Amino acid sequence: MAGTPEKILEYLLDTVSLETTYSNPTDSFLGDFLRTQTIFIPTTQFHRALLTQYPSSWE
Repeated sequence: MAGTPEKILEYLLDTVSLETTYSNPTDSFLGDFLRTQTIFIPTTQFHRALLTQYPSSWE
């Protein structure tokens, strides 16, 4: 899959279930991305993308 780190993360967040079993190739892709994400996207940018996808309900 070719794309920007943001697009790859967006794809993962849209397609992967929170009940990850790693028996699905997409789940394995998620694990691989999370282990190597610092190579592709700075941690602060990664956190911002996650907060955009899952906004805090504390406000």
